[in-house]
Amino acid sequence: MAENQVEINDELIDYLQGLMRLRLTDAEREKTKGDLKKVLGYVSTLSDAPDYEVAYNFAAEADLREDAPSGSFPRGEILRNAPRKSDEYFKAAKAVES
Repeated sequence: MAENQVEINDELIDYLQGLMRLRLTDAEREKTKGDLKKVLGYVSTLSDAPDYEVAYNFAAEADLREDAPSGSFPRGEILRNAPRKSDEYFKAAKAVES
């Protein structure tokens, strides 16, 4: 194991569960361990690559949609599930004391 490599173990999964406020089943824990190992392996590969390979412009080949305005949802539909609203607006708690 490389000096900077993180060990994927039960303690790490417990820590991450606490951060994410999740409860994972045993099967999900094992899958998460495998997924994290794959991600860290990929990151390790990137860190070993020359800068010119890492800085490759992925957007040049991406199939991007045209950035154009589109319609929006009706205001009433958006506000329908709001916990607090006033006519046409969301109501929120005061964030700054004046």
